[in-house]
Amino acid sequence: MIKFVLIMQMCFTLSQTCLQPIKSSNLYDTHKECSLAGYKSSYDIIKSRPNSEVNEQKAMITFWCVEQVASET
Repeated sequence: MIKFVLIMQMCFTLSQTCLQPIKSSNLYDTHKECSLAGYKSSYDIIKSRPNSEVNEQKAMITFWCVEQVASET
């Protein structure tokens, strides 16, 4: 059975650096579900960070969904 795992990474445009990607522990049934979770999580993360970090460092979130074979239980 194919599932999708969300991987997210915070980057800072000003310094051209990125933090290590973080793999979600959740598995999603469809690419659409995974993508929507990525957008929502990205919004929540940016919203939770200090204004100075987001505005001065031009922080952004990149995410992608990777297919993963999940064992059926």
